[in-house]
Order: sequence, then C-alpha cells, then structure tokens
Amino acid sequence: MKTASFVVGFLCLIISLIPVTESAYAVMSVDLGDQFLKIGIVKPGVPMETVLNREFRRKTVNMVGLRNGERHFSDSAANLNVKFPMNSYGYIMDLIGKKFDDPAVKLYQNRFPYHKLSADETRNTVVIETEHGKLPIETILGMILWNCNEVTNVYANQKVKNAIFTVPSYYTQAEKDAIAVAAEIAGINLLKIITEGSAIGLNYGVFRMNEINDTKSNMLIYDIGASKTTAVIIEYQQITNETSKVSYPLIKTLGFGYDRNLGGFELTLRLRDYLIEGFKKTHKTSSDISQNPRAMSKMLKEAERLKQVLSANTDHKAQIENVFEDQDFKMPVTRQEFVDLFTDLDDRWTKPIDEALKMAGMTLDNIDKFVLFGGGTRVPKILDILGKYLNGKEIGRFINTDEAASLGALYHGAYLTKGFQVKRFEIEERDDIIEKLSEENKIEKMSEEEIKSAISILKEFETKEREKAERDAAHNNLEASVYSSKDLLENADFTQYATEDEISTIREKIEQVNLWLEDEVTLETTSAQFKEKSKIIEDTLKPINSRKKQHTERPKKIRVMNKVLNETAKFIESVKNLTELISEEDIKTLQTAYNTTIDWWTSKSEDVKNTPPNKDAPVSNSEISEKAQTLKREWKFLENKLKAIYEKILRETAEKEAAARKAAEEAAKSDNMTKEEKENKTITPEEVANNDTSENTNDTEKTKEEEDKDDIDKKSHILEEL
Repeated sequence: MKTASFVVGFLCLIISLIPVTESAYAVMSVDLGDQFLKIGIVKPGVPMETVLNREFRRKTVNMVGLRNGERHFSDSAANLNVKFPMNSYGYIMDLIGKKFDDPAVKLYQNRFPYHKLSADETRNTVVIETEHGKLPIETILGMILWNCNEVTNVYANQKVKNAIFTVPSYYTQAEKDAIAVAAEIAGINLLKIITEGSAIGLNYGVFRMNEINDTKSNMLIYDIGASKTTAVIIEYQQITNETSKVSYPLIKTLGFGYDRNLGGFELTLRLRDYLIEGFKKTHKTSSDISQNPRAMSKMLKEAERLKQVLSANTDHKAQIENVFEDQDFKMPVTRQEFVDLFTDLDDRWTKPIDEALKMAGMTLDNIDKFVLFGGGTRVPKILDILGKYLNGKEIGRFINTDEAASLGALYHGAYLTKGFQVKRFEIEERDDIIEKLSEENKIEKMSEEEIKSAISILKEFETKEREKAERDAAHNNLEASVYSSKDLLENADFTQYATEDEISTIREKIEQVNLWLEDEVTLETTSAQFKEKSKIIEDTLKPINSRKKQHTERPKKIRVMNKVLNETAKFIESVKNLTELISEEDIKTLQTAYNTTIDWWTSKSEDVKNTPPNKDAPVSNSEISEKAQTLKREWKFLENKLKAIYEKILRETAEKEAAARKAAEEAAKSDNMTKEEKENKTITPEEVANNDTSENTNDTEKTKEEEDKDDIDKKSHILEEL
C-alpha cells in the first residue's frame, strides 16, 4: 500500500509570500464523469467554488461535436447531438485507455452504432472517424479538457494552467496515462489524478476536523454515475507523527467495489427503448425508427428528461414533436412502468458494496456513516433497494452529490501548488490494487510525434474558431450598423444636425452596403471586408454625430468660459494694489492674458451662439475649453503664490507668539522669587548697570514687536479679504 500525503485547509486558503504570478497560484479541478463534468477553481483572493460554464450551468456536458469544421461543447454539443448524432461524441470515458477489442468498446459500438470506431495501427487503441479525419480518443478528450480550461479562464478572468482530475477508484494506470496525455494535448499542466472516493472523503473530512480523533471512524461512499456504480470505504483517524509529535487527521481507503456497466445511462437506454416500442405500436412508418440516428437521439433525450421527472413524480407524459417522418409522439408513462424496466438489475445495485466490504475485511456493522453520491442515487427504486440492504442503517445526505468530488480535489490541488498554506490532512489509497489491474491491461502510450500532431489539430481548430468568431462579430456589427443608421434617418433628433445633401449621401451609402450584404456576402467574405464596409457608414455619419455632440455640449463650454473671465477680472481687481506681495510684472502678465482671451471670445461668441444645428461653429468646443483653461492657469498661479505668502505669515506669527509666551513664563518665574531671597541677595554695581541696559533694550524690542505685529496683521487682513 502506497501513501500519498498532502495538506488541505478550511474555507480560507492563505496565500504565502512566494513571488509568483496569480496564474501560477490558480488551480482547476475536473471531476471526470461519463455524462457530466464538474469544474472547480481556487485562486488568490477567491474561495474554492464551482465554475459556471458559458450557459451558466454548474455542470458541463462531457461531449464534443465536430461539424463543418467547427467544434461544439457542452449544451451546444448536446443540441447538435439531437440533429446530427453522427457528429457528436459523448460517454467517451469508457473508451479511454482501452484496447479496441475491449468489451467496453464493443458495448459502446452497440449503444452508438452510427459512430465509426477503428483500431490504432500501432497501439491498438480506439480511433474515432470524424469529418476531420481519424482522431485518437485522447485527442477527442483533449478537446473536451481544452474547453474546460477555456471556461475556467473566462470564469476566473485569468489564465489557469494547473489542474487536478478525479476518476473512479478502479481506473487503471493505462486509463490515467491516457487522461494525462489528453491534458497535455489540451495545454493543461496536470498536477495529479486522484480517486473520487478520496476527493469526496476529503471534502467531508476537512470541514469536520474537530470531529476526527484517535478513534477510527469508517464511512462508505456509494456512487451511481451515468455508466458505473461504485462503493468506497474510507477510514478517518487522528494520528501523531512519531518524529515531530504533530497530530493530524488521516483518510485511508480500505476497500472499493464497482460495476463498470451499471449506471443511470443504462436506465435511460431502457426507457428510450420502451418509448420506441410505444411509438411503433401507435404510429405507422415507411421505415424502422430504430435505424434512424436522429430519431433515436431525440428519443434518448426525451427518455433522460422523463427519467428525471419520474424520480420526483409518479407519472408523466413523454412528448416529442416531429420525432420521425413528420410525426409527433405522445405517451404517458408511470413510475411503476419505468421501475419494471430494470427489475433484473435489483441484485446488481448492492454488489459493489459487498465487494468493498470484502476488500476491507468488514461487515456493515463496522460502517459508521453511509453516504450517497452521483445523480443515479436519486432514483426512488434504488433508494428502496439500498434501504432494505442496509436494514435500518441511516443513509447520510450531508455531502453535495454533484460537486463534492471536484471541490474536495481542490484541496489537494492547493497543496500541490506552493502558493497556498493549508491545514495538514493525509490520505492513503489502495494503489496496490490499481497496479495489479494495470499489469493485466498494459497499453502503449501515444508517441511524442502523435502528441504534437494532436496539439496541432487543436491549434488549427482554435485558429479557425477565432477567425470565425471575429468574422461573425464583424458581420453582425455591420448589419446592426445598417439597421441603426436607417433608424437615425427617421429620428429628428439626428437629422436636425445634418444638411439635405448629407442625408442624401447617408441614404445612398446605406443602400450600397445593404445591397452588398444581400448579394455579395459569401462564406469566403473576410472580417476585414465587413469592417471596411462598417467604416464607410461610420465615416458618413461621423460629421453629423460630431456636430450633434458639439451642439449638445456647447452651452456648458460657454458657461465655463464666461465664468473664468468673470473670476479672472475679479481676481485682477483684488490684487492690483498688492504690489508689496507680488510683482507688478506678474499682475501685468495676467492682465495681458485676460485682455487677449476676452478680445478673442468677444469676436467669436455671437457667431458661436447663433450657429444653426446643421452647421459647424466657427470654433470648436475644444478650442473654447483650451482658451478658458489657459487663462485659468494664469490666475491660479498667482493665487497659489499668494496662498504661500499667507501661510508664511501665519507661520511667522505663530513663531513670534510662541517666543512671547516663553519670555512671559521666564518673567513670571523671576517675579516669584521670595522677599527674603531678594533682601538677602547682594546686588553688585555691574548687575545694576546690566538691569538698566536690559530695561532700555526691552523698551526698544517691545516697540519693534508692535511694529512687526501691525505689519503682519495688515498683510493677513489683505489676504483674508482676497
């Protein structure tokens, strides 16, 4: 048994002071389900959370569509699957890391007969024939993982390269290696692949560390996914490191069991076949609906919807418009009818639990908690079977049955990224069993050349998709410009600023561009051509839009100019007698600037005010603003100069007042000398002479202080008045 040790944390992950970029810190997790992918993200300043995809959904369809040189992902791929099932590839996890003659591959071909699969000539692995050519299954998965990364980048608003994936406990090394290659093709830095059981157990345990102690506690995680059913037994215990004497919690995987072909998708397929039989009984057709991929895909989609509804309701009606040969289909289905379709599976639902208990050497009595995971555990019939099997043992519902694995994996990802400091939490997995399974299924990995070829294929798609997105945006912008321009010509608020000739020219240009859109645009038309036509309309409208803006903003510009002129005149009047504070040259410079500006404005203002809306004014708003700001800077310069003088006067006043207070305090100390001290003190002739001189000096200094104070008061008064 090998041990994988790592650190995890509570809700807040603390960023350490390592000088790396946010991109290096951020980690993405992907729970690789057969039908859906759940993506998580953790980055600096943001708690661990589930990523919302482009459709703002918390789970992403594990599917890619390839048609007409374009890729479709998630909901778009699912929608394409209804119309063109041959071009959409889902449930591919059953093909990853498998030889072409593997039973899982044969089962896939039976379920999706319209997909053409073949064997890789060198590795004997699965290759899918697409309109883009034969693509290895790793390349198909690489596209899906690339989309996961793109969705995460958009959601996180930054590039995220580091990732951690979760897979079922029974995945072999060959399957993990194939996933790692797919991640490399997608341009993802794969930190590690961990099992779903460990990730779910971690998600549960990290929030309950205070409940984990020296006493061992066992939990069984029962998971029904789309294509598999698993049971994993994990053990929680607080242990102490013998060397450091530090205690920390440990999760240990004791055993697991699984059924790789039993899951929710099997129920959906059976319900689909039931609906098809109902259709055949009530509708006459010229050909067999079962041989039509599009009709079968429509039935499969409706069966999936019906399955979910019947999990909460006792009956519902299947309803599909134009399902086959222009015929609609309606059929009521009860929950009991649905349950009767899979009664033969009753014994299989609990076998993974038996296998897990056997591997762990336990019985149900040793299990402290029994929890559910996966969408398939919501089917009432399965819950009834589990209830009877557990014989009164409570079924826990304290984890998120969709997102616990992806969120739990984020903790491990945080540990593997040096930028996070988190609480210590160790795990042990049953790697010994996985290694034994891998020995029985050795598969050669893709070569470096094959990986480079796959990467180039993805790059080619990226380039085409980027160019198409730019072209579509340019096309849409041009059409919107044509329609909005036509609306402008019907709007008096716009036409009042244009002359008759200008309106005529605009109509002509719009019509020319519109005819070009209708008659000359093809799939070969480039984004540059669309942008060129958009510029023609933009240039035609530009003078009118500019004139409208000038006319709308002009009153404000005029008010600002008049205000600056008035303020400047008042300022000049206030400072013309302050030549003892500022120079005559400064005042003269300001007066000259004022005279120049008011002369210019006097010659232009009337023409500006009287300019009609559809004519350009003799001066622009920017010219008016520039003249006003230039004049304002001149008197602001003098104003700031006077403020500096005023602050200096205040500072000098404060200093003189402080000196006067100090002198008064010293005089007070001298007056406080006792009478006896004065009588006993012998006064020398020199002291008498010094006292006489000091008294005369004090009289002189007092007179000078009074003069300084009068001068300061005078200047302060003038500046305060200003």
